[in-house]
Amino acid sequence: MTVAKKIVSTLLVAAVAVGIGLALALLLPQGGSPPPEPTPTEMADTTLHTGRLPGYENAPQNTTPEYFWYLFNGSLATGKDGSLPLLLENTPGNECVMRVRYTLADGTTLLTTPVIGAGEYLLYAYPDSLPAPGSYPVTVTILVYHAEQDPVTDEPFATYTEQAMLTVPQDAVLPNSTT
Repeated sequence: MTVAKKIVSTLLVAAVAVGIGLALALLLPQGGSPPPEPTPTEMADTTLHTGRLPGYENAPQNTTPEYFWYLFNGSLATGKDGSLPLLLENTPGNECVMRVRYTLADGTTLLTTPVIGAGEYLLYAYPDSLPAPGSYPVTVTILVYHAEQDPVTDEPFATYTEQAMLTVPQDAVLPNSTT
């Protein structure tokens, strides 16, 4: 094979690889959009749901039991009603349940979620309190428990830590807040 044919072959392989990458980028979900923000007269959807997180229905799921997969929102913009768009998913195929704790840098726990089973997701939650308007780093701690463990009394068998950013706008107020 001549040098020119080798160069042309290499360029064709590279072009095909770039084309496949572009096609996948256009066809696969890009994180989806968060559910619509609740209006001031309605509460955010804080119910645990069965299934896949909206917008991520085609995202990969766990097929290897020794691993634990989850989805979470790394950009928490508080709604006017004080709700946080958690967009958490305990990915189908996991064999464990999880709880997630959100903590500010000063150690203040914003909230701890209910237990989320494999194949369940949580869209929103209300924190115990809101910090002053501004932006804050948040530590997201995923606490993982075997099915036979009690998340209220037992220590998690695995813990994963992620970082997120919390933005609290000027007009955010928690329901039943006195301020």
